[in-house]
Amino acid sequence: MSLTLVIGNKNYSSWSLRPWLAMKVLGLAFDEKRIPLDTPGTKQEILRYSPAGKVPCLVDGSLAISTGPVFDPSGKAVASFTSVWRQESPGVWHIVFDKGCNCP
Repeated sequence: MSLTLVIGNKNYSSWSLRPWLAMKVLGLAFDEKRIPLDTPGTKQEILRYSPAGKVPCLVDGSLAISTGPVFDPSGKAVASFTSVWRQESPGVWHIVFDKGCNCP
């Protein structure tokens, strides 16, 4: 199994840093794909790996896991989510598991 952790900049995205640290401490073998979060093509590049369009995302070939905060229109974090996706064909993803909580 080949794992790829897709993240943003670890200096600016603590959501990206958390799984990276956990996987390093656990000694898991994984490839790291860092996507700069401040470029015009950022969203499209993230969507190549994460159906939710969010990082971090752990990709294992046909499965992807995405997790992160949910923001209200004012920008306040009001919830969090975790989703597991299965790739049916290139660019086509379906949700296998989706869990949210109103605890930011």
